[in-house]
Amino acid sequence: MKAKKAKAKPRKRAKTPKAKKNLATKPKRSNHPRLITFIILSGIILDQFLKCIFVEILQPNESINALPFLKFTLVHNTGSLWGLFNSVEQINMMFIWISIIALGFLMWKKDDLLKLSKHIIWNKVFYALIVAGILGNFIDRLTRGFVVDFLDFIIWPVFNIADSMIVVGVIGLIILSLKKS
Repeated sequence: MKAKKAKAKPRKRAKTPKAKKNLATKPKRSNHPRLITFIILSGIILDQFLKCIFVEILQPNESINALPFLKFTLVHNTGSLWGLFNSVEQINMMFIWISIIALGFLMWKKDDLLKLSKHIIWNKVFYALIVAGILGNFIDRLTRGFVVDFLDFIIWPVFNIADSMIVVGVIGLIILSLKKS
């Protein structure tokens, strides 16, 4: 009988202790970039999609009754939010520059705006809504020379989804900042 040679077992490396992260000195940072991107892209797509539908089915200043308190009225808005300053010439170019400046400010102050309260997710949602709204109307001004408005609640000037996103985002951030103080 032949003696079997025992195979040498591979040597295990000595484990070096891993450095533990000190969470107390280095806060975990998660900006939820996917959430912000999703809200911005979804908001822009919804806004532009609905604007395209109403541009196709309505003539300027034509209305369709939807509910007793809501009509869909197509308005070509060269002014600002809710059609303010609609008769001022060269206002479209001014609002294009205002949009660029506002977006630049939002990008510059992003970290501060996202820390307005302990409700981090809501900060991001409201921030993304404002950016989506600005970009939605910005796209209209660049491509059409005016903003398409179509939501007509009869007692309020005609507006669009982008306007709504801006207003909801601003009001939300204000409420969160007031809760913090």
